[in-house]
Amino acid sequence: MRRLAFIVVVVGVAAALLAGCLALTTRYWVATEPGCQLQGCVGTSVGVSPDSTRVYVTSAENGSSSMTTYNASDGARLWTASYDGRFSTDSPPVGLKVSPDGTKVYATGGGYGTSSDWGTVAYRASDGTQLWVARYSPVSISGGPSGFAMSADGTRLYVTGNVRDNSDVRYTTVAYDTSDGAQLWVALYNYDNFNSSVDEASTIGVSLDGTKVFVTGPSFNATGSTDYATVAYDASDGTQLWVMRYNTGLPGALSDIPRSLGVSPDGTKVYVTGTAETRLGEYATVAYDAVNGTQLWVALYGEDDTYASASSLAVSPDGLKVYVTGWSAPPSSAQRVFTTVAYDTSAGSQLWVAMSKVGAQPFGIVVSPNGRYVYVTGYGLKSGSAAASDAYGTSDGSWQG
Repeated sequence: MRRLAFIVVVVGVAAALLAGCLALTTRYWVATEPGCQLQGCVGTSVGVSPDSTRVYVTSAENGSSSMTTYNASDGARLWTASYDGRFSTDSPPVGLKVSPDGTKVYATGGGYGTSSDWGTVAYRASDGTQLWVARYSPVSISGGPSGFAMSADGTRLYVTGNVRDNSDVRYTTVAYDTSDGAQLWVALYNYDNFNSSVDEASTIGVSLDGTKVFVTGPSFNATGSTDYATVAYDASDGTQLWVMRYNTGLPGALSDIPRSLGVSPDGTKVYVTGTAETRLGEYATVAYDAVNGTQLWVALYGEDDTYASASSLAVSPDGLKVYVTGWSAPPSSAQRVFTTVAYDTSAGSQLWVAMSKVGAQPFGIVVSPNGRYVYVTGYGLKSGSAAASDAYGTSDGSWQG
């Protein structure tokens, strides 16, 4: 049940953040999902209503998936909706989005109805009534969706993931109209023109003006290692605008694996972060021009004799800083710590590095609306600790408790 407790504690942090609070060390409330009685019960994603009064959680257990809504102030359960059909246990719901006006909530996942179908479901936020279901049925084997995004105006949803056809694995991105779930377009990416290439989309983002969609993931190159492959699409019809590949070229680097993507508030830059898997490992963060894909800068982070692995990225509200979090640990030690790095977005200059006092394995990072604090959450350092959260001042990385 540890993973469910983790989800709920993070929900408390998210609700407090949106309310403008800083007290991350306070446990606000704990709630378990209805019917979650077994170790196989997993909370998969979380969202908060625009007015910060409701928290939405998706979960999966033994092939059955559901969404539950809680009162953000005390954790009281408001409603639970089971999906009309089942997401597979191998590909449970991977994302949750709340409409900007707070009237609808959406979830997506794989194995819906059949083992290969992707399912995206819309619910009425007030009572959990299912409004529509949209299915994408690949003609070949699906690896399931891996990323979920919504346009800022709430009119479109974008789902990305992987589809396998013989020896090819390709990025597959689908756009939907949020009013009725109508499929608007499908876009594919394969490095070697569908000739035994493996490309696995891992995350997706949308520009604030809604005109562009960005997808990134690891893509095998001719040497058998992986590059970052970042693709930009026209959001109106899925036309591919540009593709940029990045490889650190570091000695001993086996693969470069991107894990998170962010877009600047003005829509002019795209940031991708991940790990260069050298003997020890380094954070590798790349900035691109959102219009044409020109690489603007690359920032690497890694200490001598220390393994480092980046997991998440966030951009400041003013667009002047980008924050990358992950974990680092000396190769001789099993002790991992949250390691968060701040960069200047103009040139990628490193501004500060902060090591956590409580965290070991981070999974998410977010910047406060006023831009003063950056929050990181994940698993804790202590044995048996299910959750840990940190807050840092964005000016110098000072720990806020």
